[in-house]
Amino acid sequence: HLSQWRNYEYRMKKLSVMVAFGSYLLLPTLSTTEETTVNNMNDKNSTTPSANQNAPVGNADVTQKRSWLPLTSNGYVGISGGQVNYDLNCVSGYSCDDTTTGFKLFTGGKLWNVVGLELSYLELGKGHRAGGDIRARGIDLSLIGNLPINQGFSVFGKVGSTYGWTRTSASAPGISSGKERGFGLSYGAGLNYDFASNWGVRAEWERHRFDFVGANKDTDLFSVGVTYRF
Repeated sequence: HLSQWRNYEYRMKKLSVMVAFGSYLLLPTLSTTEETTVNNMNDKNSTTPSANQNAPVGNADVTQKRSWLPLTSNGYVGISGGQVNYDLNCVSGYSCDDTTTGFKLFTGGKLWNVVGLELSYLELGKGHRAGGDIRARGIDLSLIGNLPINQGFSVFGKVGSTYGWTRTSASAPGISSGKERGFGLSYGAGLNYDFASNWGVRAEWERHRFDFVGANKDTDLFSVGVTYRF
């Protein structure tokens, strides 16, 4: 019963973090939608040609400069999901599966011309080894550089730090169990394609270093996602 209660408590904490972070990401999008609706109503009520010509330009400029992160403009939000690879120490005689699925929620904005800032929440699933499992999640803050290569296409690279929470369990003798947390290096690269004025898709690889019981380990995420620019 105690283990069931702990699993229930862990799932509730994870759900709370996901809901809170998701709400955090969606607020600017909802605000932009509301602003656009109000501006459209004002345009319809306007009777002078000069007001109809000037309002869209001003509104577009305001929308373009919006961002949820301080010191940034041209903000965006998104979600990605895909394959997670843990760096596990397999034990002879026990099953070992270092591949699982994970996802992330993210928001970002532009600092300078091709340099931006991105904040992500990562949920990296569960791997199995030594008669137990290993889990990781975290919050990442990275500098991201974008390089346009063609109409709508761009490549990007990023480097930053992840504050992670990990939990390890095992039944094999000599294998430590427990929880850890702390900061670790993160970096990655990817390809982005903007298929509409506000919408894009991205494919990326990223690596995050987590503190696990007994060692620091790298965890890779290969993901595909969608972004919305507001």
